[in-house]
Amino acid sequence: RLTAGNADHMRATVDVNKKLTDSVAFRVNGMWQDIGYPGRDIAQYKSWGVAPSLALGLGKPTQVNLTYSRLVQDNVPDWGIPTLLPDTAIAQGITVNDLDFSNWYGLVSRDYEKTTSDIVTGTVRHEFNHSIALRNLTRYGTNYRDAVLTPPRPAGPTAGQGPEDPGYNPAVPQMRRTDTKYQHRDDKVLTNQTDLTVAFHTGRVKHASDIGLEIAKDKQPTYAFTDLFTNGRPPVDDLFNPTPFAAYTPSYGRTGASSDAEALSIAAYVFDAVTISEKLQLDLGLRWDHVDIDYTSVAASGVATLFGRLDEAVTGRAGVVFKPKAEGSIYAALSTSFAPAYDGAHGLQMAATGLYGQALPPERSRNIEVGTKWELRPELMVTAAAFDMRKTNAKTTNLAGAIELAGEQKVRGIELGASGEISDRWTLFGGLALMNGTVENSLVATEIGAQLAYVPKTSANFWTTFRPTGKLMIGGGATFSDGHYYNQTGGYLFVSNRLDARYVKNAAAIQNLSRYLVFNAVATYQLHPKIQIQMNLNNIGNERYADRAYDRHFLPGPTRQILIAPVI
Repeated sequence: RLTAGNADHMRATVDVNKKLTDSVAFRVNGMWQDIGYPGRDIAQYKSWGVAPSLALGLGKPTQVNLTYSRLVQDNVPDWGIPTLLPDTAIAQGITVNDLDFSNWYGLVSRDYEKTTSDIVTGTVRHEFNHSIALRNLTRYGTNYRDAVLTPPRPAGPTAGQGPEDPGYNPAVPQMRRTDTKYQHRDDKVLTNQTDLTVAFHTGRVKHASDIGLEIAKDKQPTYAFTDLFTNGRPPVDDLFNPTPFAAYTPSYGRTGASSDAEALSIAAYVFDAVTISEKLQLDLGLRWDHVDIDYTSVAASGVATLFGRLDEAVTGRAGVVFKPKAEGSIYAALSTSFAPAYDGAHGLQMAATGLYGQALPPERSRNIEVGTKWELRPELMVTAAAFDMRKTNAKTTNLAGAIELAGEQKVRGIELGASGEISDRWTLFGGLALMNGTVENSLVATEIGAQLAYVPKTSANFWTTFRPTGKLMIGGGATFSDGHYYNQTGGYLFVSNRLDARYVKNAAAIQNLSRYLVFNAVATYQLHPKIQIQMNLNNIGNERYADRAYDRHFLPGPTRQILIAPVI
């Protein structure tokens, strides 16, 4: 499959699946892309990946699957538009709406992001009989990331924030390029998981049970480096007309600071799907987690600080499904979870320390949900659900600036959905979510009672396709959000939760950009029994909106884009 489009979009994928013998099969997926970001200057994302897999013992009691994947990226990253503007711009009443959303405030000669991810997985599964099977999975993964990024920050008269930089003029709205972010990290993760699945009966009650043990070792050494400014400091930038190709040669060096983090997690679990009758089913589960974290942080001065935590928790889930008719079901579920004080999704990183320099304990949450699913016809399903999610000890900052687990947050809402075929030619997919996210308790008084960050009260998506002929398919849809806030205050405190009337106008403009209605369309045509051409048109109305926003910068949503792909 080849895909090309505006915004320098080029992408190719391949999928080859070959059965070598009756019990052996080989498959390989490959990807290459060199793409820009619609509506943004300079940003570019280059990557390639390959994922071969080999299956042995197909159709036999013992089956072995071996997989490997490698993904390599070489990007010019994008941190978007400043939310915190220079004081000279604020004094003039300037907001982000007065900026060109294509502006890029980094330095091409300095900014980069290089990553390499490798994952090897081996799975062995043996069926003793139709009722009992044992599976063991072993996975080893590495993820290397080397990056230098320039967030857009305002220049001002404070030392280190502009006066020393070439071209600084306090009377002109300018951006500095010295709040640079650096990362050199090498994650290594080893996981082993064993599952025993058993199907059995207790009287007339049917059970499908899963008993398992999972052990994972996560290690992440990292060191800090910086621009030593040996070749001088980077020049300031014009707020309205940035110069990403400004002449500048960085000079990198290690600061002496480093960290070494390790986490050992052990989990045991048991789940049971209990079929009491054709109309009644229970879904039960219990999980025990043991997480041991050690983190050593070495300052540039050589002083080492050690953190560590050992946490154990029991979580679970319980659900009941009632089927009044074959076409429909009604369900209710309760589940609990906990999140240790490190972020495994983005590398092992200890959470910010709380009182007395100690690592934070896990956050805990619980979710209650009731809903129903119905098949209006064999190919068309509608769903409805009401839920109540509560985080009972969320991170919050006390008056001394330390983080404590003294917060409480909740999200209540309903979701409606429909998916499937209305007719042989007409398909429909859609969803509507109505949510009320609230900060129930916090050590920051301005957060209490506020709308939870990143939780819109109303969001919806809709997509439909129609085939007027056997060769032609056309479709379209929309994504809607009624807006949300980007901090936990539910207001316009866009600078580290600091109340300052000067920022209200600009922060309100940013929050308004989180309200959007984006239309997309697609068309496909079968040129040949083995060749199909597809065209996608994204953001038809060229809607101007904020895709993601943070304390001091935001990334605009992609502008209009046309993609054309022949599929073979």
